[in-house]
Amino acid sequence: MKRILLAMGQTQAESIAERLEGPFDVLICRDAFEIVEVLEGYHPDVMVMDLMLPGMDSCSVLQIIRDVGACARIVAVSTYIGAYTAEMLERLNVCHLSKLPCDSSYLAGRIADIAYWETEEEKISHKIRNILTALSFKINIESYRFTECAIALFAQDPTQALTSQLYPAVARLCGGTVTQVERAIRISIESAWKNGNEKVWRLYFGTGRNGKASKPSNGDFLARMALCLNDTKEEKGEFRKKIV
Repeated sequence: MKRILLAMGQTQAESIAERLEGPFDVLICRDAFEIVEVLEGYHPDVMVMDLMLPGMDSCSVLQIIRDVGACARIVAVSTYIGAYTAEMLERLNVCHLSKLPCDSSYLAGRIADIAYWETEEEKISHKIRNILTALSFKINIESYRFTECAIALFAQDPTQALTSQLYPAVARLCGGTVTQVERAIRISIESAWKNGNEKVWRLYFGTGRNGKASKPSNGDFLARMALCLNDTKEEKGEFRKKIV
């Protein structure tokens, strides 16, 4: 269940909560100090914050929230929005800004949309996870993180060289060395290939000379995954690069 934190005036917060409760877990805060206390144990998918809320400077609170990664998305509301504040909100990656007064039913609808909205990066991450899960990759081990990152980067440019371009890029993002990245991906593929459903693997990588699912190299595996992602983007008219 998606979590919504409403840090705003009590009357409107209760009105919005009434419209969201059921499909969402909704919590209301009355001031900025309470936000900081609540976020120690409550990690909302969306936080709606009135910039005129008492207790602490609103931009300072938002900076803290961003620094500690306590909230996925932030909606800011205010009766007045100056140029400095607007620039700060953009810098803090606030995803939506609404000027008060605003009808509670419309604002509740916008909050619900934002709670389920996915960025293109998140859509790709979910697509990769769905494919790798079907292939029996274990998502709770360290090598999975290297593998998912490598797939996402390789899909952006399938012409790049693995050793000199892709692996160093993954190493910079995930930590480690080029050798560790290559090994992690290789071990991850081999483990999933050994333990996965052979019929599923044959769908993606075909059959070898022995009549069983072929075990791909790192390069073959990444190329196939990139093709799957780019085919999906092509269907939606969104992809930029395509494997030739």
